[in-house]
Amino acid sequence: MERLTKWENGYAYYPRCFKDPCYGNGCKIKDCPFETAVCERLAAYEDTGLTPEEIKAPFTEDTMINLAAQAMGVEPSRLREIAEAEKDGRVVVLPCKQGDELWTYGNFPHGREVYRFTVSDVSTLNGRTVLNTLGFGTIRPEDIGKTVFLTREEAERALQEMEGKKDG
Repeated sequence: MERLTKWENGYAYYPRCFKDPCYGNGCKIKDCPFETAVCERLAAYEDTGLTPEEIKAPFTEDTMINLAAQAMGVEPSRLREIAEAEKDGRVVVLPCKQGDELWTYGNFPHGREVYRFTVSDVSTLNGRTVLNTLGFGTIRPEDIGKTVFLTREEAERALQEMEGKKDG
């Protein structure tokens, strides 16, 4: 491997700098993209004698999965299982979980208003994932953001927009 750096007086410089090296005192080439720290990091990399491919080699798929699993606090086998299920189209990411409060709006004797209900559990009905609720029945996850909302503010905004369109 051809070395790009040269060393003199303990400082690295590059082929562009051979005629007038900076020796760590600030580049003398106008608009030079290298800062002294960058030159030193590149020199340290080159001192390893490794190619870019050799640097990347320790990062195998297993190593990366193990690191990701450790960072996320799950077992590597579970992370791999989820990734495989995602590839197969078997993963459903729900916008909420059991116990979460959801919001919608409805007609009441005194007018339309926003109200809340709770997700009691998640199940599958006729091959579709549904959210069972206390006080609102069964809803589809894809309805969240359309007729059912994660916050009261979102539900109020949707109600205002709906009433504005009806009035206008």
